[in-house]
Amino acid sequence: NDNTTIYAINSETTNIYNSNSYYLQSYITKEILDNRTFISTLENLRLNGEISEIEEWFDNIIGKDNSYKEFINELKEIHDLEIEYSKKKLFKVFTLNKIKDKSKSIIRMVNKFNNNVNFK
Repeated sequence: NDNTTIYAINSETTNIYNSNSYYLQSYITKEILDNRTFISTLENLRLNGEISEIEEWFDNIIGKDNSYKEFINELKEIHDLEIEYSKKKLFKVFTLNKIKDKSKSIIRMVNKFNNNVNFK
């Protein structure tokens, strides 16, 4: 579940839950997870059972349809690439470069989100 991924990453950064599973994702998304608008709105929408509204809300702030799905997919892909990287014996640089590219993409999205909200 997309929202479970965000919750796990948020918990990782707030030390409620500690797992190495989302370490890189936690590190690269720390800026958005420190954004009070992001966390409070995400939690309010979840508590009110309006999970389907999260995607539209996020997309509106980014200014591009499917941004939320892209954000979640990039996080999942990084996780999968980390697992792939840990299992590889050869050609690890190729996988590491993919991880770096995905990380840069997420950081750009986070910066755009943070620049488009008033309350940080």
